[in-house]
Amino acid sequence: MPSAGTTSASPSASGTANEPVVEAVGTFKIVQTVPPAKAQEAARQGPLRRVLDVVGKDRKGNTTIVLAVTAFGELVAAKNPPAKTGNWTIAIGQTSVGLWNSKGFRPFPLPAGYGGPPRQTAGGVERDGVVVWSETASTDLYFFDWRVYAYDSASRKTSLLGDSSAMAPKARLPLGPGNGEPVIGDGAAYWSTTYPTGDDREFGVRIMTRPLTGDGALKVAVTQAKFPASDGGDLFYVRSHDVAPGFPSGRYEIHRRTSAGADQVVAAGALGAEQEVSKLVVGGDRLAWVVSSPADEKSTLYLWTAATNEAVAFPLEHSAPWTMYLSLSPSLLAWSNGSASGDAGQYVYELGDQRLWRLGTVDGYSIVYGNGAAVAWSELTADNVSAFHSATWKPSN
Repeated sequence: MPSAGTTSASPSASGTANEPVVEAVGTFKIVQTVPPAKAQEAARQGPLRRVLDVVGKDRKGNTTIVLAVTAFGELVAAKNPPAKTGNWTIAIGQTSVGLWNSKGFRPFPLPAGYGGPPRQTAGGVERDGVVVWSETASTDLYFFDWRVYAYDSASRKTSLLGDSSAMAPKARLPLGPGNGEPVIGDGAAYWSTTYPTGDDREFGVRIMTRPLTGDGALKVAVTQAKFPASDGGDLFYVRSHDVAPGFPSGRYEIHRRTSAGADQVVAAGALGAEQEVSKLVVGGDRLAWVVSSPADEKSTLYLWTAATNEAVAFPLEHSAPWTMYLSLSPSLLAWSNGSASGDAGQYVYELGDQRLWRLGTVDGYSIVYGNGAAVAWSELTADNVSAFHSATWKPSN
């Protein structure tokens, strides 16, 4: 797992008084800059073995949204009935989350006590046969209630991991960084949420966790932190002034917290005016994150290696909001701008051969996922209907 730096007696604006004390390691070294404009076209070069092609709308008007891709190229998807509009309101139908493979779509079983108002999916992730996803009943751009579920393909069981109404029953939670998208570590899920602080700030941001089985209690993993990332026993997160009021406004830190509770700053950097970190992912011994510059509609994606404390920089020609897509595995880095303006390319970077590819370009609906050696990406058909494709990646020669 990525690791650098040491713990010391110098504080780093910890979220709570009983958190471990940490020390920054200084800046990392950028050893290469790779402009996306130099990407090769993947369709022409043929590094892909197609697995699935899925149209995102059926004859009944139900839409399919892809949440993640498995390492085998199967798609974790959500089927949504058509929304009803009227009197300045939007009435959504209940989403159905499941797995799409060569046999079609198979919804996951519902957990005991499943009910309440209809909800739509807000994000999902798959790892080693376990799927974790979040749902919300909100159609408001400023407020976000959530439920987080986990499905285990081994036990064929779906568990409720958390419900914001139980955590903050009297509060309408504002939307927080990352939209509460979950991640999976060893035996546990993590996601960020806003919460009532009871002081002048009104709301803060913290990261929640619970075992994937739904056993044990829902717990706070860390406060004043955003963008959890994990693919093992360690939790990585971002700390900066927007979620930690006592933190310097011109700086960000990426922390590693071990299962034993030790906290360490593994990377740190400067933030200019109006800049922020908008994404963080982990894969093997590498981290990738984005420093967004919304005012300039230009941003930078960093791919950082722990052993060397060195990074490859990718200058992005868009504002890189947290609604962009970013995935990292030990072999591939994938990203796209989502619905943002600017470069709408869907990119895959081979870590081994250090080659950059473009899967396609979709203005307004640019989605790409990676998992192991598998990728999935979006397309808009001639009649403006969404479609998704998945493939396994053939390494370059």
